[in-house]
Amino acid sequence: MGQIQRFREMDVDELAETTLNPETRILKRLTMDDAKQAKEAMRMFETLMGSTCRNARNSC
Repeated sequence: MGQIQRFREMDVDELAETTLNPETRILKRLTMDDAKQAKEAMRMFETLMGSTCRNARNSC
């Protein structure tokens, strides 16, 4: 598995190059057939995106 990274701040040029430009961005479809995989993915997503007060920067 590749490395997952979260950018808290990104300048306009970085955003355009990595996310918005269809010629340079990489989109991958993720599918999960296994409930255990789905649960682990949700836990990782919540940690990265900060759905709880202890994880999120500005939640509380």
